[in-house]
Amino acid sequence: MAAPKYVLVKGNAGLGNRLSSVLSGALYARLSGRRLLVDWTDWIYSNDGSNVFQQFFVPRSAGEGVYDDDEIPDTESVNPWMWRSHLRTPAHKMLMAHAPAARHDPLAGAIVSFDPSRLDHDEQVLVMWSYNPLIKQMRRHFHGSLADWRRLDELAILRRLMHDTLELHPSIAGRIASVRRDWGNGPLIGIHARHTDKRTNLRAMKAYVAACRARFPEARIFLATDNAKVEQQFRHDHPGLLAAPKWYPPSGTLHGRKDCPDRSLNLTEALIDLYLLAGCEHLVINSSSSLGYFAQVVGDAPPQTVIDVRIGHQLPPWLREAAWNTYSFARWGVRRRLMGTPKRRPVP
Repeated sequence: MAAPKYVLVKGNAGLGNRLSSVLSGALYARLSGRRLLVDWTDWIYSNDGSNVFQQFFVPRSAGEGVYDDDEIPDTESVNPWMWRSHLRTPAHKMLMAHAPAARHDPLAGAIVSFDPSRLDHDEQVLVMWSYNPLIKQMRRHFHGSLADWRRLDELAILRRLMHDTLELHPSIAGRIASVRRDWGNGPLIGIHARHTDKRTNLRAMKAYVAACRARFPEARIFLATDNAKVEQQFRHDHPGLLAAPKWYPPSGTLHGRKDCPDRSLNLTEALIDLYLLAGCEHLVINSSSSLGYFAQVVGDAPPQTVIDVRIGHQLPPWLREAAWNTYSFARWGVRRRLMGTPKRRPVP
């Protein structure tokens, strides 16, 4: 009997980035007939550096779902080559070892990941992670039972993958349900304001929120943010503002903080925010933030109920992608070519 083959998805950065990787890996596993393994072994959301993935998600199907990282085989049949004998190494450590200059590159994952555009890889274990979804690289393989996916956009495909692949752990789902019960019934306007890294134009977002509130005066406002001062501003502007309790750092990002009293709780709070946003009747987001984008993936809000304040969101998808690719290459492409390629593969 042939040994099973795997797609091993590593975790890196924030919750939305990690979900992008998991769902991309789930799609590849489905297309290639491999088993999906998820390894979030790092210190960003763990107090002891262990794999916390299964504390937060359970597979939808016992036969085709996500398997425990204990199943990671002891093999040298690995792609890319640098993961040989390092299958349990965190993704950020591998990137720092082979391409440190590209660590902030939005396409950095490709440097230490297999090529998802091909289904003919022979290695037993294929390793990957990505900041963003990799649907486009696999579209040409949508045949048979997935033929109808060709007409779907990225958001619709990610929604199907999320529904088919992942389910919240009952303990997290229970906490979210408890928050919603405490809030009572009634429509909600969900706002995601990622501001610590200045990703969101607060002035524009506040104007859109005011316009949305004018259209739906009976709706209450729920705010998910990474910045305590932003929450204070919105509370001043909108008395009765709803927000899930969370720990805020005195400054800087929420991810991987050494002063965070409980990093696992940090991920729990991010999940609560995400699913509360997904359950809102109206959304005001900046889709350049992965958490705001995934509020649409987890939920089923129709486009007319979502206000996206991302620069260029009014452009056609093909033009927006072309603009992003041009910007990405101008900022990162030369550096990646000069300094971001990994060390040469060792001679067997």
